[in-house]
Amino acid sequence: MADATRVACLEALAHHLRYSDQLVLSGIDPDFELAACRTAGRAGLLTDVRADDTARWIDFAKVRQKGGNFRATLGRNTRQTVSRAMRLYAERGPIAFRTMEVTSEALAAFNLLAELHQARWGRKGAFANPSFRRFHEELISLGVPAGTVRISRTLAGEQTIGILYNFVHDGRVYNYQSGFLYERDGRLKPGLVSHVLAIEDSIGRGECGYDFLAGFSGHKSHLANAEHPMKWIAIGRDGPERRIEAKLRGAKRVLGTIATNMREAVA
Repeated sequence: MADATRVACLEALAHHLRYSDQLVLSGIDPDFELAACRTAGRAGLLTDVRADDTARWIDFAKVRQKGGNFRATLGRNTRQTVSRAMRLYAERGPIAFRTMEVTSEALAAFNLLAELHQARWGRKGAFANPSFRRFHEELISLGVPAGTVRISRTLAGEQTIGILYNFVHDGRVYNYQSGFLYERDGRLKPGLVSHVLAIEDSIGRGECGYDFLAGFSGHKSHLANAEHPMKWIAIGRDGPERRIEAKLRGAKRVLGTIATNMREAVA
């Protein structure tokens, strides 16, 4: 969405906010945050930062500047880990990375992704809510033919070891959800292998980047070569209760940062 359009939408929403309403903007970039704060200020609204995070991603321009071989840009330990895992998987048969081009195949892969995801996360899993699952089935049915949804399988022989559910926009791939076959052998890395193959596939398509979005996971820091900040903010009518809540939330973030720094210093 263009910046002017985003600002126009913000101004329209801000104008219609009642006293009890809040407009929550999730995972926005610094430019959009600045525009949102200015819009809120003009409307006499209070902006409260709820959370912040860093999204890690792979800038393919950097990979191409170094010859285009993504694995060659990784750290030595990561390269060795990927190579070892792929050798072990290759013992089961050829390793294949397949993008589901047909909607029925994409939905079948999505169902398996949900099973693998729930097997790992249980009640905390994203697919515990049936409505959530139905929403994504409809989204996949619309997005796969349009090329905005990309679901892929990673196979070792005939066995699926990983499924990635990604979005594609403006030449950039956004990793949304995944399901992996985890096994007792810790040398097997279904997530790491699946992402490496997906990144190489995306580079081969001539795309510009692969974004892991928010949240921390080991493979993100090992594979990424760039990052960008993201924030979650709430916009609402000004008042003493909201100001107190904002100050308490800010103090909590500061204390959390101090605690993290202390743990890192001790480690």
